[in-house]
Amino acid sequence: MYNGKPQKTITCKKYEHMKRILIDMTFIKPESTAGVFVYAYRFIAGLRKIDHSRLDFFLLVTFQNIDIIHNKCPGEKLIVLQQKMSKIPHLNGVLNRHRISSIIKENAIDLFFSPYFSYESYIISSIPHIAVLHDSQTFILKRTQKIKGLIYRLTMKYLMSKVSQFVTISNFSKENISKITGLKKEKIVVIYNSVEIAPSHVFNKDLLIKPYILNVNTLQPYKNLETLIRAFALIKDSISHNLIIKGYKTPYWTNTIVPIIKEHHLEKRVFLFDENISPGQLTYLYEHADLFVSPSLMEGFGYTPIEAAMCCVTVITTRETAIPETTMNLVNYYSPAQSPKALAESMMDQLDNYNNQDKLQKISEMYKNEYSVEKQAEKFRNLFEKCFRS
Repeated sequence: MYNGKPQKTITCKKYEHMKRILIDMTFIKPESTAGVFVYAYRFIAGLRKIDHSRLDFFLLVTFQNIDIIHNKCPGEKLIVLQQKMSKIPHLNGVLNRHRISSIIKENAIDLFFSPYFSYESYIISSIPHIAVLHDSQTFILKRTQKIKGLIYRLTMKYLMSKVSQFVTISNFSKENISKITGLKKEKIVVIYNSVEIAPSHVFNKDLLIKPYILNVNTLQPYKNLETLIRAFALIKDSISHNLIIKGYKTPYWTNTIVPIIKEHHLEKRVFLFDENISPGQLTYLYEHADLFVSPSLMEGFGYTPIEAAMCCVTVITTRETAIPETTMNLVNYYSPAQSPKALAESMMDQLDNYNNQDKLQKISEMYKNEYSVEKQAEKFRNLFEKCFRS
């Protein structure tokens, strides 16, 4: 099925009533573990767990990522796109459009689905095209780049005009995308992310010997780590905890956060844990934290507070953007989001008070039910079938 050539159409009676969906997985890079890649894998895993007998799925892959997708999605039908690649990413969709159209025609594909829509995405107009636009963060961040930002907005406006239906990951994102891009709200459907917690896998790490407060996130300015460091500095003499940051080193960490750590003499209390770990080891890291803190200023969904709460950890976060919606107002919030004093007071309050394990368990179960891969996959199946009925 993945020899690089368009596949022959299956014409046996068993498949005559089925609708064929081609899922674009060409954006996945073997060397990365980005959240949108995890999203796509969970989407495929969810489909395996539900009844989709009226739908037949094919995964569009490349020679570069075929091995990892074959391993992550065993048993799925793969079709290889022999890509033409441009040094200008915005042109990739144009260069490969004819090739994808040929694959769609040869395989009698009825719908094209993009689990991640960006300025490099492929577009199809001959059949319905449904795409996931996760949030508007890139639109917002590109505002500071005059030329590149303009090119990005024009490219995205053109690509978005060719898509039949968009999916996004929260009601907040829907409102924000519509406001920033001008996309009509009726063209956007909300389907939340699925969130899974792997079985805990014990691993030895010297950093975990002392009690610790945990933060897991990308190290970018809008994640507001500066407020967390300054809040920790205010309470460090009153607690025995270390602060562990799980993320990968970035210029923001080196140029902004490290000087703040040194300013407050926290070199022996604040640690960056930037090693690759398994999903089970991440669960272990969550489970053994006394407190999880996410001071983020911008989230289209916000995985990590939900993941931590699923592990029955006390969570403190902000009321910014999508966070109150997706955490369902069930965790602890502090305000203003950029106030070290307010965060420090909230942290001390939670560390000083007994954690009600029954309450934490109930929150965990609510999230596991709401964000199960099966529940989200069923919503997508219903969306696909609705598209064929209309």
